[in-house]
Amino acid sequence: MFVRVHNTITKKDVARLAGVSHMTVSRVLSGYAHVSPELRDKVQRACTTLNYRRNTAASTLRSRRSHAIGVAVPTFRHMFFARLLNAVEEACRANGYHFVATQGRLRDGQLSALDWEDMSFLLGRQLDGLIIDVALPPDALAKLKAERVPVVFVDCAPDDPAFNFVGTADADGMAELTEHLIDLGHRDIAFLGGNPEIYTGSERLRGFKRALARRNLKVNKDLLRVTNFQMDGGHAGGPRPAGAGQAVHRFDRSQRLHRHRGARGPVPARG
Repeated sequence: MFVRVHNTITKKDVARLAGVSHMTVSRVLSGYAHVSPELRDKVQRACTTLNYRRNTAASTLRSRRSHAIGVAVPTFRHMFFARLLNAVEEACRANGYHFVATQGRLRDGQLSALDWEDMSFLLGRQLDGLIIDVALPPDALAKLKAERVPVVFVDCAPDDPAFNFVGTADADGMAELTEHLIDLGHRDIAFLGGNPEIYTGSERLRGFKRALARRNLKVNKDLLRVTNFQMDGGHAGGPRPAGAGQAVHRFDRSQRLHRHRGARGPVPARG
């Protein structure tokens, strides 16, 4: 009978119960292929009996791999970011990884940037990589660049071109949808968009203006509404004021994607 006088179960305990060496336990827990099925089964049954859990912090220090990805988004409440986190989780799970997520804060109704304290929380987990879909202030961006960790920005292009970035073709999608409304005979078209200081908002406004210029139509500033990327922002900007346009356009989803700065892969368009 195996008895412990304290609560910490170690690999030595597992080895003793399984009747194998400490090295064999380490190889089984590390997924080493060249271990006989019989020994692997003994180790796994001993782990179950003792309720043994690997010390992931210690394993990370030894291997310098955490098998975890960090994700930074402005908010967990928005559908776009919820879908993004779900996609990241599924990809991580399929490849034997986990992920750690953090969110920003809403300030004055707008999606806020993360500061260096937030980024330090993720980096302190010794993560194998970062996926960032939120603006970083210049000082945080400079510090992140000095870190030796792979980083990909998603749908929120950083000012520094040294970082990988992948996003939706917001300008092209907006231009295409705007020209579709023009083809239907509309001329006074209202635009509801996010903060133009944010990459996504800026690109959509650029596409909208580009479509009007192509068709020799002037931009009516009275029909440009800056909202936020939240549902309440869309509702607040939605009601048509007196004398407003014949069509109101809010960019919702674009299936046209682009590849930028070496990163690849489709990303669902932000609502």
